[in-house]
Amino acid sequence: MKLHQLRDFIAVADHGSLRAASRHLNVSQSAMTKSIQQLEKEVGAPLLERQKRGTVLTPMGMLFVQRARMATAELHRAKQEIQQHMGGGAGRVVACLSTVPHMILLPEVLKPFLDRYGDVQLTVLEGLSFAGVETQLRDGSVDFYVGIEPERRIGQEFSVEPLFGNERVIVCRAGHPLQGARSLQELSSARWVMSASAPSDTRLPGLFKKHRMPMPEHVTFGNNILSQMVAVLDADMLAMVPRQWLEFPLMAGHIERIPIKEVIDSPSIVMIRRATLPLTPAAEYFCDLIRRASARMPGKAGRRPASRSRKSPVQAG
Repeated sequence: MKLHQLRDFIAVADHGSLRAASRHLNVSQSAMTKSIQQLEKEVGAPLLERQKRGTVLTPMGMLFVQRARMATAELHRAKQEIQQHMGGGAGRVVACLSTVPHMILLPEVLKPFLDRYGDVQLTVLEGLSFAGVETQLRDGSVDFYVGIEPERRIGQEFSVEPLFGNERVIVCRAGHPLQGARSLQELSSARWVMSASAPSDTRLPGLFKKHRMPMPEHVTFGNNILSQMVAVLDADMLAMVPRQWLEFPLMAGHIERIPIKEVIDSPSIVMIRRATLPLTPAAEYFCDLIRRASARMPGKAGRRPASRSRKSPVQAG
């Protein structure tokens, strides 16, 4: 099994046809066809099937493409690791950060990282939950996730490193009619914005359920920080967010905390990465900068050993 065969197969899976894949890789279509046929012969099963709308993966192809992506990603990572150990700055780091790390950790780690690894291609993704990036972590296309601790138990292939505790608050735009509310009951008929519509996002429903109240009827879903900010500032919606929203320069003075009497459970901030495979020196340095910045945060987590799985679910926050 040769590396170019895996490359060709992944390209067809990504682009939906032999013609598009060959054009993307700048190789002849006949050469790509031969490469795929050799791969299928070696695997012992058909991986692709031609249909009217293009080329699709067979059931065996769907299984194989996951392993192919992981294998090629690890080979590229190994090459980058060697180059970085030898003093070269080539390679890439892909980090996924949730809201709080974006607001309070990234400003501290970005410059020192670029000062040391200025030639490394850094990609920072916004991820509101571990669930949204789990597949990319597993196949190696994302190096690590820094964000809220998952509510559910995760697989043993991941390690979870606690960074610091956090606090969630309910916010509204400055001058909102409900700014002076003191109980959750007063907010039940308001319009809300939530981070996602996925079933795994139980933070806001969990808060109302905990206090034996029905979930608000008017809920909008915003799958990134910007859409939630717009909803709060321009559509009079309420949001349950990390307290750092109140101090973030773009929001400070424009939003206010609604000081309800009910306690809001909040998840900790953690770092999640694959447990068995090392990161490149550049990615490891980024993680170390995250740790240093986290050590200065209020609610710093105890330095317990990183675990491969959570023993129990975390309360929604």
